[in-house]
Amino acid sequence: MAIQNVAARLMAAYPQADAATVEATVGTAYGSFRQARVRAFVPILVERRARTVLGAAARAAVVEATTLRPPPAAGSGP
Repeated sequence: MAIQNVAARLMAAYPQADAATVEATVGTAYGSFRQARVRAFVPILVERRARTVLGAAARAAVVEATTLRPPPAAGSGP
C-alpha cells in the first residue's frame, strides 16, 4: 500500500512522465530493497531513488528539447 502511494505521489510530481514509466521506476527501486532487513524505511528510500531517476530523465528531456530545435525558417529571423 505504501509503495502504491509513492507511485501516486510521483505521478503527480512528474506529470510529463507516463504512468507506466513511473510504475516501472518505482518497481525497480523497490526491487533493490527487497532484501532489506529493516522494512520501515523502504517506502522513503524507494521514493528518493525513484525521484532521482525521474528527475534526471525530466532534466534530460528538457535539455534534448532545447538543444534539438529545428533551425528557424529562412526569412523569419531579425
